[in-house]
Amino acid sequence: MSFGIAVIGAGMMGAQHAENLSEIQGVHLPCVCDASAATAADVAARVGANRHTTDPHSVVQDASVDAIVVASPDDTHADLVLAALEVGKPVLCEKPLAGSAKECRSIIDAEIKGGRRLVTVGFMRRFDPHYLDLKSMLSATTRSEDIMMMHCSHRNATCPEWFTAELGLSNAVVHEIDIARWLLKEEIETVQVMSRKKVPGSGFDDPQFVVMRTTSGTLVNVEIFMQSRYGYEINAEVVCSDQVIALSRPVYSRIKSSGAERSPITDDWRLRFKNAYKDEITAWAVAVAEGNHVGASAWDGLRAALVTDACLESKMTGREIVVPQMEFPTFYDERSGRGTK
Repeated sequence: MSFGIAVIGAGMMGAQHAENLSEIQGVHLPCVCDASAATAADVAARVGANRHTTDPHSVVQDASVDAIVVASPDDTHADLVLAALEVGKPVLCEKPLAGSAKECRSIIDAEIKGGRRLVTVGFMRRFDPHYLDLKSMLSATTRSEDIMMMHCSHRNATCPEWFTAELGLSNAVVHEIDIARWLLKEEIETVQVMSRKKVPGSGFDDPQFVVMRTTSGTLVNVEIFMQSRYGYEINAEVVCSDQVIALSRPVYSRIKSSGAERSPITDDWRLRFKNAYKDEITAWAVAVAEGNHVGASAWDGLRAALVTDACLESKMTGREIVVPQMEFPTFYDERSGRGTK
């Protein structure tokens, strides 16, 4: 039996998901959808999809589609996820889950009403071998009360001309928000965004510095630098009372010449997280085919949205902003046994 997974949004990320899906045994692609008919046709041909279309809602309704990957523009996410929930189909939605915390709440309400865990948010760092190793070491050697602070940096070589400081928070720092919650196993309580200098020639505030405080008082800081020019690099280290556990940097090759050794740094985020994206989509496809859930939940999507909204408010006001807290729904407890069956 073959499990049919369609991809909505065939841009850079959607095309990568489609290619990874095409390599999973027992999975086929009934359809690839994109606002550009030419793009949809091109990706569909490359991955062997049965058809292509520009109508995302026809994909949701297609009886040959068992599950859906949403990689379309951010402002379409909530509508398409809700449509998938209405017909009871599992969906992997690229971050952010929705354009606002209010829309995230609507998704959670719909999922709980349906009684099944159907939504996974594409926080792929949870599947990155280096982050998994960091989490394993942290869990094995450190008590939560011994964790003092966490330092993160997120640097891009370049960004598009239309990029903004606000997008740096909502589209980039959101990964650090999720990974901090996942590693530290607690919620973020306050945030403050600061920017003083900006890189010469930049049209927006870059770099920016974000300071977050968790419910236990752990401090998490994030340097977000979208025009570092030297390459794409992600760093994280957790400072504990008696040790520091740091993320290792992938080494792609080493060059020895002129009395020195150097390791090139990629400028392509897809290469840095190539394994994470492949492992994420594979684990998700296998899980939903078996009626289970894996990865970040709609609740994680909501918590990330609430922290992101607070970051944007802090960016605008310059103040430290308190992140709204709320009771955790037992529906999202991993021990609840709610799969997709």
